[in-house]
Amino acid sequence: MKERKNDKKMKTAVFFLQIIILTLIFTSCATIFSGPRQKINFETEPAGAEIIIKGKKKGVTPSVIKVKRAKNKEITFNKQGYQPETIPMKGSFNPTALGNLHTWYWLCILVDFSSGAAWYYKNPDIFVNLFPSDGIPYFDGLVPEKHSNKWGFIDSNSNLVIPYKYDNVTSFSEGLARINLDGKWGVIDKSGNEVIPIKYYYIGSFLDGLARVKYKKKWGFIDNSGKEIIPIKYKKVGEFSDGLARVKRDYKWCFVDKSGKEVIPIKYDEVGDFSDGLARVKLIKKWGFIDKSGKEVIPIKYEDAGDFINGIARVKERKKWGFIDNTGNLLILCKYDDAKDFSDGQAMVKLNNNWIYIDKTGKDVNQTIIADNQNNNIPEISKDNLNANAQDFITLRNGEVITAKVIEISPTEIRYKSFDNLDGPTRIIPIKEVFAINYANGTREVFNPINNPSNNNREAPAKQSKILLGGSVGFDITGTKYKRDKKSVEDPSQFTYSIAPKVGFYVSNKVSIGLEGGFSSSFFTIPKGDDNPEKIKYTNNGWQIGAFTRFNVVETERLSLLLEIGGGYGENKENLKVGKTTDEFNLWSFYRIDLLPVLSYNLSNRMSVEANFDFLRLGFRSWTLKHTDDNNDTYTHFGIGYNSNNYVFVDPENGFVRSPLIRFGIIFRF
Repeated sequence: MKERKNDKKMKTAVFFLQIIILTLIFTSCATIFSGPRQKINFETEPAGAEIIIKGKKKGVTPSVIKVKRAKNKEITFNKQGYQPETIPMKGSFNPTALGNLHTWYWLCILVDFSSGAAWYYKNPDIFVNLFPSDGIPYFDGLVPEKHSNKWGFIDSNSNLVIPYKYDNVTSFSEGLARINLDGKWGVIDKSGNEVIPIKYYYIGSFLDGLARVKYKKKWGFIDNSGKEIIPIKYKKVGEFSDGLARVKRDYKWCFVDKSGKEVIPIKYDEVGDFSDGLARVKLIKKWGFIDKSGKEVIPIKYEDAGDFINGIARVKERKKWGFIDNTGNLLILCKYDDAKDFSDGQAMVKLNNNWIYIDKTGKDVNQTIIADNQNNNIPEISKDNLNANAQDFITLRNGEVITAKVIEISPTEIRYKSFDNLDGPTRIIPIKEVFAINYANGTREVFNPINNPSNNNREAPAKQSKILLGGSVGFDITGTKYKRDKKSVEDPSQFTYSIAPKVGFYVSNKVSIGLEGGFSSSFFTIPKGDDNPEKIKYTNNGWQIGAFTRFNVVETERLSLLLEIGGGYGENKENLKVGKTTDEFNLWSFYRIDLLPVLSYNLSNRMSVEANFDFLRLGFRSWTLKHTDDNNDTYTHFGIGYNSNNYVFVDPENGFVRSPLIRFGIIFRF
């Protein structure tokens, strides 16, 4: 009786141990919990720089990009007319991965480091200052200089005044310069002294004595002595414009003055900066405009809107764009498919898949509709825009038009001078960014992206996976309960593990078929006691081979729910060792067909980790107990909670050994 009580206590302890282990698996594996990629916000001064990671363009600033986690990474920023800038991104050890330090689940550790999830970037915001490629002017007698990928400052005699030690810097202004070291920003004076400690994730330009700063996950404003003027408590902030700055608290926006007072109530879903005394605001999916007192001077009724520029703003109504003045009067009817802001008295608009230039009255200033390229939606420059001053027009693929004098065209780049400054520096633009050039003599050259040799370096689209290779492992500690002679019998706790490799191929993006095998082993030990003079060890080893078909039924960017239909044949051999004598007393064979739910987390296009929910496996089994006299017994059962490899019967009519609740695996796709 005492032994039974002790055994029951042990099984209770083992049950809670299982719960703890399962909890650790779900919460400790950094790959599952935090993922192999991290969202990073990239911004540059000025904006519009290409973001290059491992030689591949990932976006243009400002952008939020999912970056693969790593211990060390370099990011390069390229912008026409500015010096390329490369900065380091250093990953810190992800504390989530510490949960993997337990006995059985070493697989999670390997996955974390191979996927990069064992690292994370403390600062999710990267801000970089860019300098002109034609030379950096002196401010306050000092100029930034880069040496061995580090920045310092020299004087007009090229003497090093502030050592080369910073990852990024700005020019001096009013005796101060912003500097970046290891991803954090501070401010120094002309002697190199830290006026503001290097602790902020970002420090903006000082405008009227204030600069916006980010510390950890919050934003606020400081003065040029480092004093916190507006509390660092906001989720996002904008620069001051017309004496007010937009700030986001919780999930809504409002405006504050330079004392930090919230002068316009916090209620808007999105807002823009003040321009011409008005700011666009969004409330319940509609846009309108408010003045500096918070009064809604133009009704919140538009589907979209731009900022006011010289008294005119573009607005969208009933899926069409038009233009209004600062009193809300409609200047140009909402009839265009797309529209750009006015610049120099003209705006580019799209009508019936064609682009034209209009003036402030809505008149087509080209007199000729500009044909829209089917693939690029880039307008052609009308000959009417060419004048006697012999300028060339370079049309970029993003719709921007540069007035220039083309000097040279190579297979990879175009060299030109700005027409507004023909004595200025020669500028360079990659040819892959150019759609066409309208020359001063009236001829036109279109650059086909397909034939452009520079496009050979573009990243090829991901190929559909064909081969599936992987497997799963499972562990369990449980007791065996069954009935004998109408009495409940419970054996000692049993340790079980299983290994199940599989290989297959994809017949479509959502369906794969293949073969799987497996090995399982279970055992328990009964020590010497009053009822048994010898130590007893029970083992059950099994194998199986079968086929499977997997269906991807629900899919998101990272998570997928699959249903796996499987079937196969297997055998289990039971041994009983009493003292030093081993007896093979049972040999089971079985056939199975079942349905298993699988939750998959995609680490990349080629790899995923999976949880196989065996406690939800629905299946049919047919067992045969092989006797030495060839009189075999066959049993069948249909139910839920099977395992494909180590379902072990003690008494086919009354009970069974419980299978592992959840098995974890990894799948590679080629």
